[in-house]
Amino acid sequence: MRFLKYLILGLVLSTLPACATAQDSKVTWAKGDIVASFYVCRTEKDIMEVALADTKGGHALRQSVFRKTVAQDCINLNPPLSFIVQQVIGSYTDSNKKETSILAVSVPDKEKTAGYVISIGKPLIAKEMTY
Repeated sequence: MRFLKYLILGLVLSTLPACATAQDSKVTWAKGDIVASFYVCRTEKDIMEVALADTKGGHALRQSVFRKTVAQDCINLNPPLSFIVQQVIGSYTDSNKKETSILAVSVPDKEKTAGYVISIGKPLIAKEMTY
């Protein structure tokens, strides 16, 4: 019965398009921005493994998400919750050729990092911040 629960969870996650709700590749991320996410990992190492799988393709991403969820290294949030970006860890191009960012996030009104997410969009660089 427990296996069936995780199998269904994996199938549901496999239908989701990305690990965060932002779908506009023109979005930029900086500290203090609000991001809604339905998938959060506990450690930077865990989200980096998910991001690596995301660069390899949809099948590898689904497998990684399923493994991380079963191991309880990452959690699925339904509905998505809002987080505050604490730090932009990095960026990469996913298997669909979209610029994607890896973000450290916290819950609103807290400074401590609550987890790590990936989201479509690129980091806001210093040149873009000047007026």
